[in-house]
Amino acid sequence: MRRSRCFPVPRWLGGGGGGQRRTGVGETQCLAFVRPFLAVLSATWAACQAGVTLSAGPQDGQSVDGVADGDVLETDGRDEGPEEAEEEGGLCPVWVTSTARGSLRDGSRENPFAGLQEALDERGECAHVILAGEPDATPFSLAVDLEVREHELLLLEGDPDAPNPPALVGVGEESGLRAWGTGVLVLMRLSLQNGRAGRGGCVDAEVGALELREVDFLGCHAVAAGGAVHVIASAVTVANCTFTNNVSDEQGGGLALDGWTENITLEVVGTDFRSNSADEGGGMAILAPVLDSVVSDSMFVANSAGWRGSAISGYLGGQIIGNRFERNRGGAGGGALTGSAGWRGAEISRNV
Repeated sequence: MRRSRCFPVPRWLGGGGGGQRRTGVGETQCLAFVRPFLAVLSATWAACQAGVTLSAGPQDGQSVDGVADGDVLETDGRDEGPEEAEEEGGLCPVWVTSTARGSLRDGSRENPFAGLQEALDERGECAHVILAGEPDATPFSLAVDLEVREHELLLLEGDPDAPNPPALVGVGEESGLRAWGTGVLVLMRLSLQNGRAGRGGCVDAEVGALELREVDFLGCHAVAAGGAVHVIASAVTVANCTFTNNVSDEQGGGLALDGWTENITLEVVGTDFRSNSADEGGGMAILAPVLDSVVSDSMFVANSAGWRGSAISGYLGGQIIGNRFERNRGGAGGGALTGSAGWRGAEISRNV
């Protein structure tokens, strides 16, 4: 683990008295090139204040009389003072494989954690987890519980160098990913499959905000809302994803956005909803009274609803623009699109 030594940076050099400037989780930047200069300057200034005259700077291993408590001097290659001015930060990003490579697991790319739950439990302050994309690897377990901390943006992404997104597969009942907290959760370049749950078959998230980017949802099933995804959040973004063969026994075969307030934003762009089914909202159900929503440049093909809204159902108070609706089948309520009170402010245009 890399250890960093830092020293007090004077405020007139742009510092705040502490020697570290954070550039990201687990990273520090030290102004090492001015350390010898500042050590001499600090000692000289303190000595002058104490009435001590120095004919030369401090020598290696030599202390300087009159230096104020808390000053840091450069001696024999070590920083000396009342406290060691270094920070023990964990590795970031954290790497994880589906199975253990060996007994040493520190989250590095060479010694990744084994299983997503272990990586999440051991990540410390790191908010970036990369799932390694190994050829013919055993799929990851989708049954994961995680907390998104306050003010945190937690990114779970598939290996950007892998040809295919790593798969997370659910086995048995209650086998989906569960997330809670007030921060932002981002899922990117992943394939989530066969999750089962009471709601949100593959993902059930009650978080500050949720972003899904380049994520494939396949064969997920929920008894209640959200065959693949059930989310309660103030902002939801779904970009370049696919929802295929997901089922909800109630609402939102692919996606169900839930909540109670109108100040929720929803953006769905470049996403493919195909062969999903539910009693209401075969592709997507907007259960929250959302007035600020955009569904654009997406495909809704062969989705079905037992009652109504074979493609989209719910509060459609925003924009539905430039999408393609094809072979979607509704029940007694009929219609590819069926809306609640939000229809009054909806703009529906340039769809095919």
